[in-house]
Amino acid sequence: MKRVLLTLICTVAAFVATAQNGTAENKPLNIKFQGYFNLGLVYCPEVIGIGPIVDASVGAAITDYFYAGVETGFHSLFNKVYFANRQYYRFDGYIPIALNMRSYLTKTKARPFVNVSLGGFVGVANLKGYGGFYFQTGAGVDIQNLSIGLGYSGLVVRETASSLYVKLGVRFGGKKY
Repeated sequence: MKRVLLTLICTVAAFVATAQNGTAENKPLNIKFQGYFNLGLVYCPEVIGIGPIVDASVGAAITDYFYAGVETGFHSLFNKVYFANRQYYRFDGYIPIALNMRSYLTKTKARPFVNVSLGGFVGVANLKGYGGFYFQTGAGVDIQNLSIGLGYSGLVVRETASSLYVKLGVRFGGKKY
């Protein structure tokens, strides 16, 4: 739980820091439709499992430095389970539904960002019937319409299940830089 709080504090601080880049002039907000489609891998060191990620986020670039949207997709994990001196393969999956926020650090063609998603998840496959709190935080870079990111994600039901992820995706909409 300490990791979750520290992650949230650092992410909020990054959003506040990049929000201060504007001037004191009253400029109208330049809101543009924007979204992301990502493919990736998740690795969970606790159970030594790995699996594919497919997710999408649809929302709006509210300023040149901030994006907010709704994220959903399908995340899964394949791992080995030992029970009664036998080895089994297990497939866990879940569908996250979260608010996705992204803060960009520059307005160049290669735009580094910090990312956070907060919401819930619905379990499928072996996690059927489970649901709880979902969070994800990370960093990456948008190069033109290509997005690359890596970070940390977690599921909280009674305990926290932690994992690391890497994503490769495309950005659609938004401003051209």
